[in-house]
Amino acid sequence: MFEELREKYAEFLEGLREKGIPSPELLVPLALIIVIVAVGYFVAPMLVAPATRSVSFTVKDQRGSPIAGASVTLLYENGSVLSEAVTDVDGIAFFEGVPVSGVTASVSAAGYESKEEIFVGGGEEQVVTLASSAAAGPAVAPTASFAVNVRSADGQPVDSAYVLVEFADGSSTGVLTDALGSGTIEVPEGKAGAF
Repeated sequence: MFEELREKYAEFLEGLREKGIPSPELLVPLALIIVIVAVGYFVAPMLVAPATRSVSFTVKDQRGSPIAGASVTLLYENGSVLSEAVTDVDGIAFFEGVPVSGVTASVSAAGYESKEEIFVGGGEEQVVTLASSAAAGPAVAPTASFAVNVRSADGQPVDSAYVLVEFADGSSTGVLTDALGSGTIEVPEGKAGAF
């Protein structure tokens, strides 16, 4: 069988020589190598999907309390947006299909200083602490809180509705409602009666 293939290959090479192709015994293997490399170069990337993972961000304030309604944006190295999400009542935003490398994040929330270009490291859980955007000084404890209940037009509770309260000085605070459509908003000292 191999002898028969060898004879056919020799006849093929002789036919190429008769047509004026110089050194076909070198050109044919070289052409095959070029074709194999080209196919590997163009086809292999399509067969191998880039490595991805799931990543969660937990956004907290300086006291360690979760910040609901914070905006988390994932960015490619070139600055284009990969994905965006808003944190839930536990301060968590979840992303799937995040590339293993070359991604940064930015996190912002009303009433807090934003964080930019956060390295999305090897871990699947990222914790981000945001500082209050109020003037520097001791942490201000809330003096009052009130409950909010969000219902649809037919009286059903609205889950994950973001309720935002803006104060006269331009600051704000908010809360995401739970499965019962309820949430509690804390009013910082000096803000009561100013909204």
